[in-house]
Amino acid sequence: MRQTVGLVLILATGLLVAHPARPKEPTQLETLAGAPVSEDAVSGNLIAVFFASWSPRCRGVVDQANALQRQWGSRARVMLISFQEDAAPIESFLGGRLVGVETVRDPAGAFAKKHGITTLPSLLVLENGAVAFRGRLPAEPGSVLKPIFD
Repeated sequence: MRQTVGLVLILATGLLVAHPARPKEPTQLETLAGAPVSEDAVSGNLIAVFFASWSPRCRGVVDQANALQRQWGSRARVMLISFQEDAAPIESFLGGRLVGVETVRDPAGAFAKKHGITTLPSLLVLENGAVAFRGRLPAEPGSVLKPIFD
């Protein structure tokens, strides 16, 4: 009996060592200055507009993000997220524009990949941390957001 109990304990201990708990993955987002963005900043209610400065389809994202901030900023955090770019091209793209939302970088594309973003510009809406919408940025995002936040 003692041998059986000992064998069970050894096997159980081996299983625990072989399969340790995986830590929560960081968002890997950065400010334009290179500081990490906290996990708390992208949990809860979030409206994220993904863009790239080199994409002609993304030229209007600043105006769209500002409109989202005005209409939905009291219900969710609104962010512009640049996909796999350095700070210099982003700053050039934003230069001279009035940006009313936080703009951050996803330098390795890890945050986009984590949330299944496959096109630019894209809209990601998190409600209490869960994906409520993911897809191409619609011309009228209110049609997507109204059912979620109203």
